[in-house]
Parts: sequence; structure tokens; C-alpha cells
Amino acid sequence: MTGDITAYIESFDSEPGYLDWAAFGPLSPVVRSEVHADAELLGTGRRSSVDLVNEHVDQSRTHAASVLGVPAEQIVIQPSTSHGLQQAIYGLSGTLLLSRAEYPALTIAAARAEAALGTLRAAWLEPEHGFMTPDAVRDALTDEVTAVAVSLVDFRTGYRADLGALRDVIGDRLLIVDAIQGLGVVDADYGVADVVCANGYKWLRAGRGTGVASYSQRAVDRLAPCSPATPELPTGCPWMRCPSHRRMLGRSSSRRPIRSLRRAWEVPSTRSTMSVWPRSPRPSRRGRPA
Repeated sequence: MTGDITAYIESFDSEPGYLDWAAFGPLSPVVRSEVHADAELLGTGRRSSVDLVNEHVDQSRTHAASVLGVPAEQIVIQPSTSHGLQQAIYGLSGTLLLSRAEYPALTIAAARAEAALGTLRAAWLEPEHGFMTPDAVRDALTDEVTAVAVSLVDFRTGYRADLGALRDVIGDRLLIVDAIQGLGVVDADYGVADVVCANGYKWLRAGRGTGVASYSQRAVDRLAPCSPATPELPTGCPWMRCPSHRRMLGRSSSRRPIRSLRRAWEVPSTRSTMSVWPRSPRPSRRGRPA
């Protein structure tokens, strides 16, 4: 154990005195080497190399599951914390209870979902000092509340939410947690939450693009899917109307095209720091965007 701690301490090769870990964690040597290795594999264009990098998705899910203390089947690798929170909040129906003092990843998603969909109402709580304590949540609960959203660690003050106590207070309602400020440094009972979203670019030193989300079975049952990256497409989906796509799907008993669609929304590895940018519109022959 002593050797492991020593090696871990020696891996901090950033400038001495760096303290801004809550904003960004300088990439560890292991992360940098893995990113370079994956980039070289992807640069070959060989199917075996690409598949090898894609296999890191399952490895990443397993590692994330061990950190969160949940089954790997509940883990989704995503580009950011906000991606996971948006899926959870936009998929909600009923009333979401949250503090106005939460980080915008929660508040903006709630406000926009309420305005756009009409199936969700945001119940804004203004607790003392902005702390989402169990007592504050208990006092604000109503029968209409179907979910409660909190930050594991408050980004302004460092206040740490008691997830276990919040679960006892809210009962069977969904508990949605933005854990980006605590993952990797706070020992929390993540298993009591229904949705946990975080990113590895802070305390885990994994770089940007290393988002992770956990959805419990209760969350899966109650949230409406909002992403086009579904494992199975419903009958009548426009994608199925294209004859070539129907033939391709019919030839593939393993549903590979569907898996490919799903993978397009996942980051190849939680250790990766590469971002995928959308292509610019192709110019038309007249020199204007097509």
C-alpha cells in the first residue's frame, strides 16, 4: 500500500503550488500516455485498432462503476456532466425541486426543460446560505414533487450534501446529483442516488470529455429517453424508412448499426481528452453556406 501511495504522489508532476483542482486538474502522466497511444491507434485507420480503442468504453464503464459503487450496467460514458444532467431533467415529468443557488448546469437545464416541454415544473427552493440540507428539503416537499436535484459539493462554499439523509427525506422520489465537484475526492454514498453525473477533468486528472453518468433502474423506468442514441429504434422511425438502412439492419443479426449510433454519443475512453467538433457547413458553389 505504501508503494502505491508513493507512486501516486510522484505522478503529480505539475507546477509546484498548483491548488486550483476544483476548476481543473492537470492531466496525469498515465492519462497523457494513454491519449497518445489511442491517437496513434486511431491514426492507422485499421479496423482492429479502432475496435481496440472502442473497447475502452466498457473498461471505462467498469472503472467508473467501481468508483461510484454501482453496477457497470448503470454507467454511461458522456462528453460532460451537463449531458447526463440534461438527459435526466429533460426526461422528467412532474415537479423538480432544486435550489436557485445551484450551479447553472442544473438551473439552466431545469428552466429550459420547463419552458420547452411543458411536462416538467421547476419548484425553486431558496434555502439558508444556499445549502440543500435534509431539513430544508423536507420543509419544501409537496405531493407534486417527483424529483430532487442537488450538487454533491456546492461550487461556491464547498458545502457537502448528505445524500443518505436526503434519500431518507424524499422517499421514493428521484434523487439527481451533480457530483463533478466531489468525484474522486469525496467519499459519498452514490448508490442512494438515482442519477449521478460528473466529469473526470477536475480531481481525477483525466481531462476534458471524460463525463460519466449513472442511472438507477428507477431512473430508467421513470425518465423518458431524450437522446437519439437509443439501443433499439421504434417501428416507424424515419431512419427505418430508408430501404438501404432496412436492408443493412436486416443483414445484421447483431444490430451493429444500432450499436454504432449509440457509440457515436459515447466517448471512447474516460481517459481521453480529445473533443469531437462538428464539421463546418460545406460551402455551396455560389460561395455561401449550403
